[in-house]
Amino acid sequence: MLVIAWDMGQKQITFVRQLLAACLYPPLINKNIFPSDVKKRANKILSTIKESMGCYGDIGGLAVVKKNVAKFIARRDGFPCNSEHIVLTNGASTSVQVVDCLACRE
Repeated sequence: MLVIAWDMGQKQITFVRQLLAACLYPPLINKNIFPSDVKKRANKILSTIKESMGCYGDIGGLAVVKKNVAKFIARRDGFPCNSEHIVLTNGASTSVQVVDCLACRE
């Protein structure tokens, strides 16, 4: 049985693409081409970052995104999650490299 991400309650990839477009080029937000949830999330992200999207940002991920991930984990697992204990990477391979580096230090 094929299970698609949005069958499990995740937003379709279209949401992610629209959100990235809105954050990378904010004038698109006012053009009435995105759904309201995309506009709301893009405005929230843009209001919390000091630099422009696409440049080097916070190590470990954008604070606002880490806070959303922590809220999701807390809701899913039923106990508090601290966003400062979350590190976001750009993929599984990078995550494995980070863990390997940390393990080699010990």
